[in-house]
Amino acid sequence: MFNLMILIWGNDAFSKVEKLKRINFWNVYEVYIKDGDVDNLMAHCKSGDDDLGDKELTPNQYFHWRFRQNVFLTTIFFCTFRWMAPDDRTKLKNLYTVFVMDGEIDNLKAHCRSGDDDIGEKSLTVPQYFHWTFRMNIIGSTRFICNFRWMADENTVLKDKTFDVFNIRIMYRCGERFDVNNCYWLVRKDGFYFAKDDKPFPDGWQLLFNWD
Repeated sequence: MFNLMILIWGNDAFSKVEKLKRINFWNVYEVYIKDGDVDNLMAHCKSGDDDLGDKELTPNQYFHWRFRQNVFLTTIFFCTFRWMAPDDRTKLKNLYTVFVMDGEIDNLKAHCRSGDDDIGEKSLTVPQYFHWTFRMNIIGSTRFICNFRWMADENTVLKDKTFDVFNIRIMYRCGERFDVNNCYWLVRKDGFYFAKDDKPFPDGWQLLFNWD
């Protein structure tokens, strides 16, 4: 078995790497990720076949995994590391609810999804809405994308738009109410408005995207 150790230090991201040699697909390999001195370290490692999930580390903690190379010797593991501020950790543990509201479109279709969850296609008329609740993942990479279609009828698309309705940047703009952070989107004929609460339009609403 061959070992690879990666130490994470605040001032020297990767201070020590023991390189693997004699790579063969029948060998067993073990990778260790150790936190050297970072108080709030988030790590997420995965390959094309295996996702190790989110890990939260403090100094001197570590995690590891074993694997064998595939027969083509093309196995690759990627890791994302985030050095989190204390406020960021609190934000990541909170609940978030995204609201999508139809303000002016008589026949609106919306399909929202993340890498893990598919909210499904919704058909809306004025003033209908839908919403969903979730937590940001531990490394702050949760992202929900929505495709909006302004329909003339069931088979004719007048206008179309796809964009992120939630990511880590939008997270900080959402408003907190009863321990849940709410993110509001309002779909109108001139575009897509965002607000941190559901005040009557246009109070507090900001136009962020236009229809394509």
